Amino acid sequence: MTPFQLLTDVHMSPVKGKRPGSVGELGPFKLTAGDTIPDTLWHQILSVVNHPQGQKTIRLADYKGKLIILDFWATWCGACIKAMPRIHGLQTVFQHDMVVLPVTDEPYNTIAGFLQTNAIVKEINTVSIVNDTVLRRYFPHITVPHFIWISPKGRFLAPTGPDEINAANIKAALGETANGITNKVDLDGNKPLFFDNNIELDSNSFYSIFYKGRYIGLPSGNRFRRTGEVLRGRAVTNEEILPLYEAAVYPLFEKAGLTYNRKLLILTIKDTAAVYARLCNARGEARNFYNYDLIVPVRDARNLFAYMLQDLNRYSAYHGSIETKTIPCFIIQKSGVPVKTSATGVAIEKVVKILNQSEAIKLPTVNASGFSGKLDLPLREPLDFKLIKKQLQAYGLEIVTGKRPMRVFVLADKDAQ
Repeated sequence: MTPFQLLTDVHMSPVKGKRPGSVGELGPFKLTAGDTIPDTLWHQILSVVNHPQGQKTIRLADYKGKLIILDFWATWCGACIKAMPRIHGLQTVFQHDMVVLPVTDEPYNTIAGFLQTNAIVKEINTVSIVNDTVLRRYFPHITVPHFIWISPKGRFLAPTGPDEINAANIKAALGETANGITNKVDLDGNKPLFFDNNIELDSNSFYSIFYKGRYIGLPSGNRFRRTGEVLRGRAVTNEEILPLYEAAVYPLFEKAGLTYNRKLLILTIKDTAAVYARLCNARGEARNFYNYDLIVPVRDARNLFAYMLQDLNRYSAYHGSIETKTIPCFIIQKSGVPVKTSATGVAIEKVVKILNQSEAIKLPTVNASGFSGKLDLPLREPLDFKLIKKQLQAYGLEIVTGKRPMRVFVLADKDAQ
């Protein structure tokens, strides 16, 4: 199987609590590209907030003769909000010929407050349709942001993601054509990715696909594939390659009785930002995205994550392996005075886990003291490591810097192998 490639760059989020799109639910409402907008929809009363003339309701008919772009969004969708200023700017450029109408099913008060307080959207003073139960039935979708283009002559031209909202496509749509506009096709992530729905996977089936690039019809996230109680598959969508590898590494460590964290990550990669942008910059913008799905036969379910690691090594430009290496670490050891325990504190195993999970502490921590009791320490974030080290001394323990052989995850450029 060869990797697929799709070059896009847009974050999508699943519509919470909804899976619109079933024919039974939508009945005659659902429209498809090319359909004429029915009169009933043109004259449907729609509740709005933040209207420039103070109106509480509008109709699509109020904008008939213009290009109408419906922008389905939500307050919890970061990509929706991020796209709004740029799209608002285009609406200003084409203000005589087009209108962008944000649409959400969230309530009036929630949206009214959000539009006034959110640092990004309050500057553009946008209107929004609220409490929507109608438009999403005519234009069903699984992920947001989701854009619906309605031509000046009243035709449903295309469903798209935000990248398609640009001057060239707007000019084309004003001319009643969708040529050059890439449609957004939502996929049901509960089904095997990019798989023919007419084919059934049984308990003996094996399915694997690796798709390089953002797919705008899928959310970013993870799904588990089960047959009954048996976990036999894992899907990761619109993620960078390091989190994709880690989806296999975490359970492989757990299977060995260990706990993985990024302090146990060793990268031998020329371009670190290419595998996970935030390793270089906390606000780094991801550049490379992948979609991956693996389903194994039920009888091989115990090897699921080993197969996943092998697959990623086969398909990607990287090679990941779990190895034993001697690395710098913090070591909890006895200080030489009598060791004490706390009656009400936290078990030392949990203390070590908290220290390893904290981003403020840059090295992994191991317990070499032989102590297995409880400790009463300040363990709320942000951790004060100096204070923790000081208070450990009261228990006859200390933290020193040293080296220990540890199981680590090594991710390398494949051409360096």
